[in-house]
Amino acid sequence: MCAAPWCRPRPGRRAPAKGRRPRSEDGFVATGVTARVVQPHPAAAELTGRVGEIARIGAADVDLDQLDRLFIGVAGVLDAAAIVVYDQPGGARIAAAVVPKPGVAFDTQGYLAALADARIGLHKMPARVYTVPAIARGPSGRVLRAGMAQHLAARG
Repeated sequence: MCAAPWCRPRPGRRAPAKGRRPRSEDGFVATGVTARVVQPHPAAAELTGRVGEIARIGAADVDLDQLDRLFIGVAGVLDAAAIVVYDQPGGARIAAAVVPKPGVAFDTQGYLAALADARIGLHKMPARVYTVPAIARGPSGRVLRAGMAQHLAARG
């Protein structure tokens, strides 16, 4: 439990203002980021990851599973995944890892044009498109985004 004064719930508190996230009974706000307590006094925490498949791109939360479905829906694509890359100052960007259908010549510019036609928004457009032989998935079928991002960043 958080010992800081701003974490404690206050009795009789009004409903949160529009656009603000509500607090739990313990006074915590659901941000989608997981952390572990490193030391209780003075309070220190270490960020350990994200809950679900939500990424922060600029000032927007982006559902990576939704992007996966959009990326796969483009003609000529067998499988695809949205990954987050940190390859330049200024924060995170979206990249697409794409498995083209066998026997189909993959056109990166055509792929990006198809996504633009779907009007997905500039913050969701992939800054880079990687063609890969397969999408890395865990035993449950979940995309192994962090490992793919590291591998593809090293590949260049």
